[in-house]
Amino acid sequence: MPVLTVSGTTTGITIDATDNDARAEENVTSYAAASWLSRASWVWMNPLIRRGYHATLNISDVTGLAPQHRPERMHELFVSHWYSCGSCARTLLRCFWPLVLVNGVLALLCSTVMYVGPTLIRSFV
Repeated sequence: MPVLTVSGTTTGITIDATDNDARAEENVTSYAAASWLSRASWVWMNPLIRRGYHATLNISDVTGLAPQHRPERMHELFVSHWYSCGSCARTLLRCFWPLVLVNGVLALLCSTVMYVGPTLIRSFV
């Protein structure tokens, strides 16, 4: 059980996670090692869905985040870019620009497909 203490750090909160680290390392989500095809088709969720189909899920059944997706890592990444930008929006963009770019491309693709579909139907009819 993590112990929460208030200290004089930037956020005012620190977590003593000595016992939590060992448990988190053995119970990491399969998303961390999934291929792009598995991520796109959500196949990495099948074991959890199967377990939930057969019995009610407990909190211990849900896996933890991968080390690169944990809040501590995200905080370090955000703080490392914060001092060079100063703006929250610019800092988030610098931290997560690959994800923002992929999301933008997918949104553009979605808009294109929504426009081209009816146009093609109208040209054929």
